[in-house]
Amino acid sequence: MTSKISTVKNSMLIVTFALLPLAAVGASAQTKDALVDVPFAFVANHTSLPAGHYKIVGQDSMLTFINADTGRSEAVLLSRPETGNRVEGTGKLEFYVSGNRHLLTEVRFGGTDTHNMLLRQPKPEHVVARNTEPAAQTTEIATR
Repeated sequence: MTSKISTVKNSMLIVTFALLPLAAVGASAQTKDALVDVPFAFVANHTSLPAGHYKIVGQDSMLTFINADTGRSEAVLLSRPETGNRVEGTGKLEFYVSGNRHLLTEVRFGGTDTHNMLLRQPKPEHVVARNTEPAAQTTEIATR
């Protein structure tokens, strides 16, 4: 009888330690979200997205763009989370603009000090060389 109890205790101990890393990962993941109306089509990490109303969900190094009208996931993008100045109020999306092309470069969530830089950043000299448009600029859109 004692060996059965000992075996059960050992099994419970093993299961507890096996699940501990999963609990730590779940606790460290910080989810952020924001709503935004993007009035133009844009490109993010080589993924083309139409103009529209989006819910952006950020978790660690991933950004998920969900069509807020249909609930359909439009894109899952890899990003590099970085810390910086705390964004008070609403967040923002930053786009690199060249001609009529808009390339998403950064997402900042309101009320946090982290921002997500998209991994595929545009190379200004290549984009300008392909276009007959004037040199590029940046533009920002506020989130809700």
